[in-house]
Amino acid sequence: MTNCKFFLSLLFILLYIFAASDLNAQAGAEDFKPSGKVWGYAFGDFFVKAGGDTATWASRAEYSGVAKDVYAFAIRRMYLGYDYNISPKFFTSALLEANDGLLSQKGDRTVTIKALYLRWKNIYQGADLLAGQMSTLAFSQVSEKVWNYRSVEKTITDQRGIRSSSDLGIAVHGVFDSIGNYGYNLMVGNGTSTRPEDLTPSGKHKLYSGEVYAYLLDRNIVLDLYGDYQTSPNEKDVMTLKGFVAYQSDPITIGVEVLTQTQQNAKPDSTNTNPLGFSVFARSVLIKDRLSAFVRFDSFDPDRLYRDSDIISAYNPSNMHRHYEEQFFLAGLDFSPHKNVHVIPNIWINSYKAKGESSLLPERKADIVPRMTLYFIFR
Repeated sequence: MTNCKFFLSLLFILLYIFAASDLNAQAGAEDFKPSGKVWGYAFGDFFVKAGGDTATWASRAEYSGVAKDVYAFAIRRMYLGYDYNISPKFFTSALLEANDGLLSQKGDRTVTIKALYLRWKNIYQGADLLAGQMSTLAFSQVSEKVWNYRSVEKTITDQRGIRSSSDLGIAVHGVFDSIGNYGYNLMVGNGTSTRPEDLTPSGKHKLYSGEVYAYLLDRNIVLDLYGDYQTSPNEKDVMTLKGFVAYQSDPITIGVEVLTQTQQNAKPDSTNTNPLGFSVFARSVLIKDRLSAFVRFDSFDPDRLYRDSDIISAYNPSNMHRHYEEQFFLAGLDFSPHKNVHVIPNIWINSYKAKGESSLLPERKADIVPRMTLYFIFR
């Protein structure tokens, strides 16, 4: 009954806002012409697993499960989107994604709905309302854009599986000033990424997230603070905090991202797990519009609260990654024969350190993967 009252109240509030804002939109609507566009991009690699072992566990990072000396061509992402301006107040977007990890029952590549949402512009002063499948707030809105090399690797929050990049829900994107130097984003979602909600009692648990950000000194300094809370069955709630700061300019950009997450009652004895990680990166323009360079280093501990009693006693490939600290290194060059075409030779390295002594926790050799990445945009 409480939930029904909440949603009825929300409905009446939205209807009131719509009635008030619709009057302000009437004048400009007469000259408006609906329009849309198709857009997309893709990136993939030729890679060689030059170093590492043949274990198929121990990390959520890419290539952990690839045997040494394997080489292949791979598609890591293909986006095909369509944006449509319905009216001066309403915008909608649909986005399909395909990659080598999305497979049909026959084993062929298939697609998923990455985004499908409606944006209600200026629902109140300085804020838009979004509803549907959309980008989450954990990294897509600020830090990933400043990093600027999703074509080469995800940000640490995404790479380590801390939060997903897409979810179904409702969000408000707002700014505090007229030029967007200070803003905030709020979202309530299912917390199930691109998968449908579990329509059982456990489906009542949702992900609540928010962030505030600021661009200072002519937008050269970027500050972002993110937090979320996800309720889960059996009191296994999860809370995430993340801070990001960067200096960006035409010749060079430097950024630092720090994250921590508390996973309540995650261990067999009902104690907490506490992943902790940080990432530092730099990218620089060497030849304007033609050649750039980038480098990045991450450190990730899947459980800062790890104890001797947590050392593995039986082999379980699904959670072996929890027993190793990881360090990640990435460096490369970005050659652009055209503004929408990028050829990116890079070296990808992920190393491991066991968190305890056990015959079930062998020394894991670093994964070393030279790659030639191709990234192209069409719109």
